[in-house]
Amino acid sequence: PAPMVGGASPDDAGGPPHPKTTLAVTNTVDEFMSSGLLQAEGQQVLVVAHTEAISRVLAQLHAKRLSSCIVTLSSGQQESFDCMDFGAYLLEVVLPTSGGRTSSLEDWAATKRKLLKVATEPIRKALRSERRSSGDRSSASSLGSRGRAASPRMTAAELRRLDANAGLSRLVQLFKGQRAVPICHDGELCRMVVPGDVLELCLSVMEEGKARLERTTLAEVMETCPSMLSTLEITEHQSLVQAMQLMRDAHVYVAPIVAGPPDMDGSPGGVARRDSRDPNESGERGMLVGQFDIASLRALFLKTPQSADDGESDPGQWWWEDSSITTNILAETCMDFLALGPSSVMDDCAPHAAAVLSSEPLSRAISRAIATTYQSVVVYEMDASSRT
Repeated sequence: PAPMVGGASPDDAGGPPHPKTTLAVTNTVDEFMSSGLLQAEGQQVLVVAHTEAISRVLAQLHAKRLSSCIVTLSSGQQESFDCMDFGAYLLEVVLPTSGGRTSSLEDWAATKRKLLKVATEPIRKALRSERRSSGDRSSASSLGSRGRAASPRMTAAELRRLDANAGLSRLVQLFKGQRAVPICHDGELCRMVVPGDVLELCLSVMEEGKARLERTTLAEVMETCPSMLSTLEITEHQSLVQAMQLMRDAHVYVAPIVAGPPDMDGSPGGVARRDSRDPNESGERGMLVGQFDIASLRALFLKTPQSADDGESDPGQWWWEDSSITTNILAETCMDFLALGPSSVMDDCAPHAAAVLSSEPLSRAISRAIATTYQSVVVYEMDASSRT
C-alpha cells in the first residue's frame, strides 16, 4: 500500500496545476478520480437492453474498445457480458453437443448460415445465466486461468458495484471475483474500473514505493503468487475454434501463440505445456509468435468498408461474407483469422506481444503490461520457458 501522488495536471480553465495530493489505499475511489490518478472518463460504461442484437453489441464494444458491457434484463436486474461469454456461446452454436459428444465444425456455407443467425439473436441468449439454465456445463467444469475453478458468471446480485466513496482497498478486493467493477457516483454509473487501471496507479507511487518495485523481481512475485500466471499456450497451427475451446475451458482471456507442430499432443485441441528443462526442446519450437485475445472476437460482426474501387461491394454485409473468403474462418489459425479481415477492422487486434524476463524488476513488467492492448505480458523464465 505505497502512497501515491496525484493532481499534477492543470485544471480545465487553463489555470495552474492543482496542488499535489498524497493518497493511500485508504482514500476513496472518488478522491483518486478527483486527483487524476483514476481518469473519471477512462473506461466507459456500456449498458444495453437484453433485446439488443448480438452483432450490434459487439460492434459497440469494438467501437468503444471495450471488452465487456452490462445487460439490463426484462426484470430490471443487470448482468455482465464479455467476449468470453460470446466465444462460449458461439462454440455452442457451431459445435453443438449431443449425447455428451461434440460435433465437428461444418463446411463454410453451413457455418456462415449459423453466423448470420447469431448476428440477429438477442444478447440475452449469449449470457451465461441463460445458457446455464439451458444446460450449459462449461461454467461448472472449466478451470480458472489461475489453476482453480473458474468463478461463475456474475449476475445482478454478484456483479458488485462500488460507490465512489468506498476506499481503493475495497475496489482491489472486488477484482478477486470479477474482471471489471462498475463505479457509481450519486447512484449513477460513471465508469468501469479494470485491473489495468490499478496497475497504472503503480506508476504514480512515491519514491519509496518506486524503489520497492525496482528492488522486487517478477520471479519473487511469481513464487509468492503463482496463481497470477497462466500456463496455457496455443500453437500457431491450431485453429481459431480450437483456441476458443482451450481458452473457454481454462477461462483464459489472453494466450501466447507459440511455434510448434500442428498437434503437439496428438489431439485436435492439443495444448502445449512445455518444460524448458527438457533437453529435447530446441530450434524454433516454443518460440513466441504472438498473442491472441478473446476480445478479438468482437470484430466478427463488423461491416465491410465500402471501397470506391469496388462497385460490387455491399456496405451492408459482414466482412466475412465477401466472395473472396471461401474457407471457414473458424478453421483458420488465430493469426490467419486476424489477417483475413480488412485492416480497418483488425488494426486493433494486432497479434504483437510484450515479453519480460522473470529476473526483471516488477516495475518493468507492470509498465509493459499496461502499455499493451492485452494488459498482459509473456514471461520468460531464466531457463527460456515462456509463460503468460
